[in-house]
Amino acid sequence: MLAGGDFVYKGIMAVYWVLLARKMSIDGLGIVALANAIAMPAFIIIDAGLNTILVRDYSESGGLPKAHRARVTQRVTLSVLLLAPLAGLGFLLDGSLEAALATGFMAIAYFCDFTGQLMLAPTRAMSKMEPDAAVRTIQAVGTVFVTLVFIYFSKISPSWIAFASTVAYAVAMYPAWRVWRRSRKWSTHPASAHVESTDEAAVSHGTVLMSAFGRADSILVQIVLGPAALASYTVAYKLLEVARLLPAALSRIVLARSSDSNSASYHPRRHLLVSLGLALAGTLAIVVLGPSLLGILFGDEYRELAAVPAQIMGLSIVPFAIVTAGTMYAIGTGNGRTYRRIAIESLLILLVTVTVLAEAFGLEGAAVGMLLSQVYSAIRFWSIMKPERFIQNA
Repeated sequence: MLAGGDFVYKGIMAVYWVLLARKMSIDGLGIVALANAIAMPAFIIIDAGLNTILVRDYSESGGLPKAHRARVTQRVTLSVLLLAPLAGLGFLLDGSLEAALATGFMAIAYFCDFTGQLMLAPTRAMSKMEPDAAVRTIQAVGTVFVTLVFIYFSKISPSWIAFASTVAYAVAMYPAWRVWRRSRKWSTHPASAHVESTDEAAVSHGTVLMSAFGRADSILVQIVLGPAALASYTVAYKLLEVARLLPAALSRIVLARSSDSNSASYHPRRHLLVSLGLALAGTLAIVVLGPSLLGILFGDEYRELAAVPAQIMGLSIVPFAIVTAGTMYAIGTGNGRTYRRIAIESLLILLVTVTVLAEAFGLEGAAVGMLLSQVYSAIRFWSIMKPERFIQNA
């Protein structure tokens, strides 16, 4: 069941985006994509690695250090205060009230997701992913169901579509809360009294930067090319997300194993090699079948606009597998400062390459810029995992 909820969620949400592409205008879909591009990374940034630290510390001490209670309260409070500013950012980037409403509703949805993920930290630390799967399933199925109801009543504006996510994500908080109530245990481990260490601060900073690294390309496409281009870029990205599922799932094992004090000799060689094999299969599938899938699922218009960007982005799956495993290995082994440094470098390269190449070559240029930044980041993370050591011992 490891990351099983993500498989269900991503699969259903891929179908959901097909539905939206068929029912909405390209500009309307672009606004929904913009709302997602603003809200989702915003709450990953607010988390700033807290969820990862909770999982790591629970693995180490069998409970949640009491020092984290204040941090949880502070982050939740901050997230509530940022809901209105995020809606304002949607208005600023698109210039429409519809974008502001859609971003505001999407921000509430991701606030519910953020708090739910914190509640699931104890069971994730024990690699018990059934509760996570239940939450993700409710989010995905609920979003599709409410959206279909709205479509039936001809409510297909971006704000109504975003509101459907708000309803579903709010309902999904209930099973997460039940897990928290049952599993929460404040540890008497000595770490309970500690202040934030240099490594924890570096992990927090690195997570913020890597979150921006993962989604800044969509914001740049909106700024440089507009909402219609962002809709096509997002459609291509949906194929990429499905192919990334298995490598991302294996990275969670790397975090849990490298954080476990009883697994001091652990090295991610086996998990990384499997992840690379799966990533290569995903790359081949998108490069060969991507254009046909876009046409079948999203329509001929999106096939014409997004086929080449999707194929280019498909080449990033292999470096993505290295980046996700390297990220979790760096966090789990206490290399927070190295993690932060790589995140800074990767984000800077993404910002420069996507902006310059999108200006010059449109969507294809943006996809190349994203690919180049992933390749650079993969090379940097590969080096800290000492590949020559695990290849010899594989």
